[in-house]
Amino acid sequence: MSTDNNPSASRIAAFLGLPLHGSDVAITRVVPLAQLQDNCLGFARDFRPDFLEIINQHPASLVICSPPYAGKVRASHLLVGNPRLAFLRAVQEFFYSAPPAAIHPTAVVDPTARLGREVSLGPGTVVGAGARLGDRTRLGSNVVIAPGVVIGADCVIKSNTVIGEDGFGYELNDLGQPERFPHIGTVVIEDNVHIGACSTVEKGTIDKTLICQNVKIDDLVQIGHNTVTGPNTLVMAGTIICGGAVVGRNCWLAPNTTLKDGVRMGDFSQTGLGAVVINDVPERVVVIGVPARLLRDKL
Repeated sequence: MSTDNNPSASRIAAFLGLPLHGSDVAITRVVPLAQLQDNCLGFARDFRPDFLEIINQHPASLVICSPPYAGKVRASHLLVGNPRLAFLRAVQEFFYSAPPAAIHPTAVVDPTARLGREVSLGPGTVVGAGARLGDRTRLGSNVVIAPGVVIGADCVIKSNTVIGEDGFGYELNDLGQPERFPHIGTVVIEDNVHIGACSTVEKGTIDKTLICQNVKIDDLVQIGHNTVTGPNTLVMAGTIICGGAVVGRNCWLAPNTTLKDGVRMGDFSQTGLGAVVINDVPERVVVIGVPARLLRDKL
């Protein structure tokens, strides 16, 4: 993060590698576009006349805009194909500072666990025997990391999440009684994974449950045993991924998606809200409904 509390528009433009259109104003804070004022930074992704009107009322602001705004904006502005991405990078660089790494005195870390550099553990968090946490990984309050779990670097796990407890695995005996399947596997979470609050990731029955690098998981998500969640995939709130399901890379699971045990979801595919996926999904498609059916190829 920059140490400059009031970066100029030209500094933000230089950081983003974009030409500045308009005056080199000082920027004191970031705001939603509807609250735009002079000396503020905002962004406008889709072109809308009401957005343009707001922007032009504040010529001493800086707005990151999509190309359709070119030639129409009186305020200082930057033009880029993905304004939201450029905006978040500017906020990260100039206006956001993560709290310093710290281990709360009420956190419990087993002596055999291994913590990387600059790891943070919130109040009441527990790290079990033999678990490994990579550098700069941050755990919120009351997180439970079960024994043997491996978590990579630069991960974020929010409060009240449980990683690596037994899954829901049973087999009926001759009397029709469920007998528990012993879970002797683990969970492996690769680098730069974010997991939301009140979520659970079950360990594998024999092998591992794998969450690959750059996966982002929302709050209130259930990840079943022996599942694989591929790189760069986004998993929205309320989603359930049942045991043994495999989700490919760069997928998008919409809120309240359910994946049946053992199904495979192809790379770059997407579900609609509340979809119940009971069959394998090809690559690069959108599926919706209960049960999920093909809507279209992904654009």
